[in-house]
Amino acid sequence: MDKKSLLGLLIIGVILFVFTWHSSKQQAEIARQQASIDSAARASLPVETVASEIDPASPSPTADSAALREKQQREEHLGRYLYAATEGTETFYTIENDLLKIRFSNKGGRVASVELKDYKTYRQTPLLLFADSTSVFDLSFFIKKGYNNTQINTSEYYFEPVDANGLAFAPGEEQKNFAMRLNVDSASYVEYLYTIRRDNYMIDFDVRFVGMDDLLAPNQGDLEINWQNVGPQNEKGFDNENNYTTIAYNFPGDNTIEELGMSKETKDETVNSKIKWVAFKQQFFSSILIAGNDFQNATLQYETFAPGSGNIKQFHAQLSVPYTPQTDSYGFSFYFGPNKYSTLKKYDDLHLQRLVPLGGWIIGWVNRWLVIPTFDFLGKYIANYGLIILLLTIFIKIIISPLTYKSYLSTAKMRLLKPEMDKINEKYPKQEDAMKKQQAMMALYKSA
Repeated sequence: MDKKSLLGLLIIGVILFVFTWHSSKQQAEIARQQASIDSAARASLPVETVASEIDPASPSPTADSAALREKQQREEHLGRYLYAATEGTETFYTIENDLLKIRFSNKGGRVASVELKDYKTYRQTPLLLFADSTSVFDLSFFIKKGYNNTQINTSEYYFEPVDANGLAFAPGEEQKNFAMRLNVDSASYVEYLYTIRRDNYMIDFDVRFVGMDDLLAPNQGDLEINWQNVGPQNEKGFDNENNYTTIAYNFPGDNTIEELGMSKETKDETVNSKIKWVAFKQQFFSSILIAGNDFQNATLQYETFAPGSGNIKQFHAQLSVPYTPQTDSYGFSFYFGPNKYSTLKKYDDLHLQRLVPLGGWIIGWVNRWLVIPTFDFLGKYIANYGLIILLLTIFIKIIISPLTYKSYLSTAKMRLLKPEMDKINEKYPKQEDAMKKQQAMMALYKSA
């Protein structure tokens, strides 16, 4: 390589070195200026925005802002107290009387489950009328005054118990009151008041609107009630138990009942007239909701479960009660107990005993005035129902023995006369000899 070529390469190398050094110096200055700008911009942003930039796993500022806005709008829409009641933890409160173990839930203020203490399933497990996971009781109404006629469904809110202490019956205490409240405003609330008596299957249930005059929308005609639960399988035979499991209801002032009837699928009915009570009727037990001043109408439905599921039917009742601005309370009652005629007869004005099928007029009369009283009498002294049924069968056979004897005697006589009657039929086979055959028969009866 000659001197000129070597000199040219050297000059090119110097030029490249100077250019690279100058460019890197400019890039460093640009980066320093950009960092200064970003730092000033970050300092002007909210803390949560900066944190989201630093931590890629944190929510985006857009999502946080939208959730915050939605929360604020919902709180403004419902009010501070109602909005606070949308969040909580479900808590159960248990009250026992001599016959029932009742669990109440603060979620919706409902009766969550009921156990009948004197009865067992065919597996000898505690008998639950319905479980807390299947029960629904929802009262729906509208509120106004800044709340934009918002519909309130009580099943979506957490109630507050007035007093969760002392729920056990004290010696000599005949009834226990338990109240839960849904706070709508600082001095306004909806109260569910339950009254449980020591030796009774009936529970009084009062709904009270306290301080709600200026909050309830005046133009709502009815308050809607949605009542649901699931009837579990308590007996060994699914089909037989299903045949007696249905929804029944009673019209005001009527001493009869109506039923949806038996079905292995889904059945529904709409009643466009007043009704007094609705019963989720199982084979041997019922849950009944009774209105103090009648329901305006009802939509009733049940769905049947498949055999082996452990359940018989899911019950639904959509009911309504009339509303006026002057109405500040409603009186209801729940019956949770057996379909036992003597027990249901205690509430004779409600005709609950009609839930027990007694048969037609004559059979019903015998069952009502003979079989049931005898069964109840024997039940006081004998615990085994099988033995009671055996004794009852013998007792009834003794009573009807005169009629049975006459019937048996008549049958025996006819059996003895049959050879003679066959001879007469052979002697007069022709149709024109019918009169002679009849005379011969009458003479035979007379001689016998």
